[in-house]
Amino acid sequence: MSMRMAGRKRTLVPAIAAVFLLASSGLGAGPLFLERKSVKIALGPDDLFHGYVQLAAAMGLLGQHGLDAQLLVADSGEKAARAVIRGRGLFGVHDFQQVLLAREREEPLLAIAKGMEGPGLRIMTRDPALVQAWLSRRLRGAKKFALLRGMRIGVDGSDMLRAQWVRWMAGRAGLDARKDFEIIDVGPGIDGMAALKSGAVQYLAARSPAAEMIQDRRAGRIVWPERYEPGEPAPLYLVVSMYEDSVKAYPEMPGKFLRALRASFVLMRKQQEHTFSIAQRLWPRIPEAALRRAMINTLPLLPEDLLLTEDGAELTMKLMLEAGMLKRKVSLEEACTNWFVR
Repeated sequence: MSMRMAGRKRTLVPAIAAVFLLASSGLGAGPLFLERKSVKIALGPDDLFHGYVQLAAAMGLLGQHGLDAQLLVADSGEKAARAVIRGRGLFGVHDFQQVLLAREREEPLLAIAKGMEGPGLRIMTRDPALVQAWLSRRLRGAKKFALLRGMRIGVDGSDMLRAQWVRWMAGRAGLDARKDFEIIDVGPGIDGMAALKSGAVQYLAARSPAAEMIQDRRAGRIVWPERYEPGEPAPLYLVVSMYEDSVKAYPEMPGKFLRALRASFVLMRKQQEHTFSIAQRLWPRIPEAALRRAMINTLPLLPEDLLLTEDGAELTMKLMLEAGMLKRKVSLEEACTNWFVR
């Protein structure tokens, strides 16, 4: 895979002519998907941040582009990636770390597009003095993470990358993760909210819509980010994936799906009220105010170009290596391609 510069971010571009040579020679994964009318898309977990493909399908936007999409909704990114690897889904929508872990196991899962800008994580607190400190203009951007000094930060320990992201952001503010603050596994969802309410932690790192639901219950306040800042350094998180054999067998499908996805994202940003009404039907248990705020926070994260950036991919791998999630470096030239979004 060759590399090129695009603006200030490096993007990953493959040299995969062999894929198309194999496809034209009739080699590949057999008639697994051509015999079916629907295109299976595995995604997970089932929440708003990971679920914009669900919204696109429910709004009929994928169908407008000739795709009869059948969604396989898993309760984790790991299960969604495994469905793609085992041939149950043609496409996957899940965290990028699953691609790197698969590559480490020598399973040729391939990231073909970016699904979101950044990890979508939010910092919360319920201490009024800390809220005011974060909302003041004394510190800007990542420098605000200096306010973590001497504090306990709660994270869902099942997502190891979440804790690494907190350490990385704090490091950008000049803090030393070994001595300046403490990260505590408080569990997911309601357990994290309980830890914040009890004072077991002063901060909580949460993702939409959990963060907005906690705020809706007045158990904490989102203090970072105030808004999405384009160009801010961030790890690559949500991606669209395929198994290499499927790319070889159906080389026309990735481009078709990604064109439909990109057009769907454009319409969702333009038709926010209609998008919100569909989201209410998909996630009826999320309170209306929390869901609306979550959509306001996450719609700006829908990418415009879908390009995978080398900087973001390298940062994700670096954080995983530091956390011990990966035992060795993985070739990004093998794990990523922008061939289908150019």
